[in-house]
Order: sequence, then C-alpha cells, then structure tokens
Amino acid sequence: MLCQLASFLSEHDALTEFYATNLRPSLFSGFMTLAGFLFTVKSFLIARLNQDVYSDPDYQDWIEDTGKRYNPSLTVYGSLKRLGRVLFVTLCLAFTTAIAQFTVGLSGQRWGTWLAMGLAMTTVLVFGWTLFIVRGAIQAWVVYLEDKMAKRRAKDKADAAAANAKDATAV
Repeated sequence: MLCQLASFLSEHDALTEFYATNLRPSLFSGFMTLAGFLFTVKSFLIARLNQDVYSDPDYQDWIEDTGKRYNPSLTVYGSLKRLGRVLFVTLCLAFTTAIAQFTVGLSGQRWGTWLAMGLAMTTVLVFGWTLFIVRGAIQAWVVYLEDKMAKRRAKDKADAAAANAKDATAV
C-alpha cells in the first residue's frame, strides 16, 4: 500500500508537465507581486488607521466608555494589532507560496506539483479572507471619519448660531 502511494506520488503526469511549463513561472511572479502589495498595504493601512483613528482622543474615550460595556477585554489598539497580524500572516503565506513554486515545484514529481498548487489555492483563499477583513476596517474608518466630520459641522453651526444671536442682541 505504501509502495503504491509512493509510486503514485513520484510519477510524472500531464498535470505536472502543464504546471512546470505554464503555471510555475506565473505563480511565482504573481505571488511575489502579491507579497509586495500586501507589504505596502500593511505599512500604509496600519499607519493611517493609527494616525486617523486609534490615536484620536475621542476614539480612545469611546473605547473606554462605550466599547468596554460590550466587551470588557477591548483595548484601544487591539483591533489594529489583529489587522496587522492578519496582513502579516497573509504576506508570509504569499511569500512562502512564491518560494515553493521554485523549490518543491521544481521537483518534477506529482507530490511537488500538488503541494505547490495547494499552497497557491490556500493563499488565494486566505487573501480573499484578508480582503474582506481590510474592507471592513476601511468601511469602519470611513464611518468614523464621517461621524467626526458631522459632529464638527454641527458644532460649527451651533457656534455660528450662538455668534449670530450674540450679535443680534448687541445691536
């Protein structure tokens, strides 16, 4: 039984040939590009979210007052750390997948082809999941900024109305 499995996995077949000639170079360059893209996204997104949201005293007060009512273990930077971890894991997986294309993918054996293609499929799924998480973070960021802008506009209108009322009584 083990001999048959070893023989099956070491055979060279049409899939292995197609992978070696058509897919491996493209998968390598594609996943290297994806790793670079994820590095850029991670650097930009984490820095901007920290600057625009997490360092804002209003947000920190909201976490302390409101957020902890629903989740006592909530921390100010907890969701930013989790987002950073997800992006890092996806980046590492993309880089590992790219390297696997020219290490185990070069073996010319069925098992190497399956392993390299399996890593590629796994990375695509994890990348899709990461995009979903990043989309949620960006949506929350935009909602937070819109709320902040609406509060600022309401305050400006109230200040203008108070100034107008003061001017009207002075005349």
